[in-house]
Formats: sequence, C-alpha cells, structure tokens
Amino acid sequence: YAIHERVFWFGTLIASKVPEGVVEKFKIINPNKIPCTVKFTVKPRTQSKNEGFAFQVSPENVKIPPHENAYVKVSFMPQNMMTYGGIFEAVVESGDPESSSGKFTFELRGEGTLPTLLIAKPTQLNEDGLPLLKFKKTKLNKKTTETITLQNEGAVPATVRFKPIKHDNLEFKGLMTTTLQPKEYYSFDIVFIPTKAEPISYQLEFETLHNPFECHKVVIQGEGYQETVTFENLPEELEDELRFGDVVVNKAKNVDFNIVNTSDRPVRFEWNVIEPGFTFLPSVGHLRPRSSKLIKVKFLTASAVEVKSGEVTCDVKNITQASPQFVDWDDSMTEVRLVRPSELRVLALKKANERKRRE
Repeated sequence: YAIHERVFWFGTLIASKVPEGVVEKFKIINPNKIPCTVKFTVKPRTQSKNEGFAFQVSPENVKIPPHENAYVKVSFMPQNMMTYGGIFEAVVESGDPESSSGKFTFELRGEGTLPTLLIAKPTQLNEDGLPLLKFKKTKLNKKTTETITLQNEGAVPATVRFKPIKHDNLEFKGLMTTTLQPKEYYSFDIVFIPTKAEPISYQLEFETLHNPFECHKVVIQGEGYQETVTFENLPEELEDELRFGDVVVNKAKNVDFNIVNTSDRPVRFEWNVIEPGFTFLPSVGHLRPRSSKLIKVKFLTASAVEVKSGEVTCDVKNITQASPQFVDWDDSMTEVRLVRPSELRVLALKKANERKRRE
C-alpha cells in the first residue's frame, strides 16, 4: 500500500494459475463511542478499454460496535493479460460524506499476465517460420552438439516442460522440466549421432505451463556421412584436428592417431604436409579393407613459431594389388641387410622400382 498515493497494489498474477483470484483483508476500525454501519463498494477507476476491472468486495456492509473493528475482503481475479484498476470506497451510513471519518477511498491496482518464454537460440528460422537447429554434416557414429537457449522475458516465473525426444540419432541433455525466473536464461544441449549416411529431421516440442496459448517447436536437422578413410583416437577426442600444445624449441613432440579404411576395397593414402616442422610416419602406404594403421606425427622446430591452423591433406584412392593376398606396405617399413658397396646402387634402384609399382 502506497500511503501518499493512496494505492493498494495486488501485484502481477497469472490468471490461469489462480482462477479464484487473490484475496486481501482490510481492517476497518470504529474509534467512536457509538456503533456504525459501513457500506463497501468497488468500482472501475476509468472507462478506458486499456484498463480492466476485476475486483469484488465482501461483505457489502458491516456493523461495527464502538471502539471495535471488522475486516472486509477484496478479491482480485484477473482474466487477461492487462493492467487492472478500481476504487475501493467505505461509506459510514448517516455519516458526513465530506469528512474523512464518514467516507474513505483508495485505489486498487493489479496486473494479469501469463508466463511466457522466448527461444533466444537458435535464431535461424525455416521456411515455415519455426526456429531451426541445424547440425553440420557429421561422420557416422560421431557426436555433434548444438545448444538451445530459452529466456523468460515476462514478469513472473515460467516453467517449461519438454516432450521426450523419440529419435535414435538425437539425445536431449538437460532437465525435462525446469522453472525460469524473470529475465533468466536456460540452455541445454542436443546431441546428434548419425548411424546412416542420410539426412534427418525432427521436431522438438515443449510447453510453458499455465499458458494455454504457448506451445513451442524447434525443428532439428542433421545429416550423416561416411568417408572412405577416417581418423580415430585423435588427442582430446577431437575430429580432424591435431593439437600439440606448447612445444620446446629443438625438442620433438609426438602425437599418435589411427587412420581407418572403412570401405571394402584396399586404398592407398599419402599425406601432403605444407606446414614446416611436421613429419607424418608413415607418410604414404596401403590399407587393407576394414583396417587401421597407426600414424605418428612429429613436430620439431629450431625457432619460436606459432601454428594456429596449419592444414594437412590426405590423398586417398582405391587400388588393386597384383597379388591375390593383400600385401601390407608403407614407407615406415625398413629392411636391414649387409651389402657390398657394389650392390648398393643396384638395391636402391630395385627398391625405387618396387615403390613405383606399388603406387
């Protein structure tokens, strides 16, 4: 109650959550030596359509003995999202309406609202105007994560309730039901794990409790793909990325991972390293169908250097070997033999011819 403004504020109420309204009691005192009868009324404060009226008073009159008091109840029952106003009036029967002891008035105010939530992320929309969460193309059986963020822009707490995701390639990482305070944000993750090389589309649905007009939908799209050769067991579980961290000058640092042939045919691979200081071993070789091979990468530099996004490509092509049985080969394989100096040139030429034939 604001004394100087003579206004009682009921606050902001959710209409659908409290259909019976909110009731406040006011104490009416008879300070005189004789009993009095007081009549109570509530009426609209204005005729404007921008302000509603949703107040009731009970009882409508009461008899108060000398030096005693009585209570009157005023109910506020908002039905719509708008501001409400009214006038509370207490009049003493046969009293002087021009004096403060014969008539007392003050304003009633309140606000009706509904809890509401805004989808702050994603911001992209599809052709139907629905929020679109689009995953990047993802390798089969790999994980890609995207985030959805909600915001409570209203003046009252809002509770969100999600429908369970019924899709084998999607995972919901968050609370199925949670309450957001006014102006609060809530973020949760959706994980995409494709098992087939095809696009998927799914509609995530969730509702705002106590708001029958608000049912949210987010369209989720993703696509899985399969490569002939993939890279597994990369450090920090990264995808197609090698991180060496800090490396001491003139001291080599090694990182290992596996190159995997996912196809049913043998392949030849060869690394193309542009950034100086990096060495891949083996740098070229053959992979049998459905097999893997360990790749060792060394970084060594003689001076301080920073490599943020050095690009390395791996050329891959299908091959057919002359032998009916697959013959494993790569340039890390060595053979130690004692030979005479006269034989060295002949052996070197033979090795070169063998390598050309394998390639």
